[in-house]
Amino acid sequence: MQIADLGPGVPDDLRQKIFEKYEVGTFMQNVSQIGLGVAFCKMVVEAHDSEISVKNNQPRGSIFEIILPQ
Repeated sequence: MQIADLGPGVPDDLRQKIFEKYEVGTFMQNVSQIGLGVAFCKMVVEAHDSEISVKNNQPRGSIFEIILPQ
């Protein structure tokens, strides 16, 4: 399953960090972020023996992919 957006994207150096609890990137200035949303998604996905990842959605945005077990 893939979910795509047209937001600012996720820089390469933050692709793994965004899945950690309370990790906050500097995606949007002056926007309150506590860093739990994607970390919570990862916890739920992994509780179901699945994987989640993020990659670029050219020309802008991100694609979040969830791989479910066979």
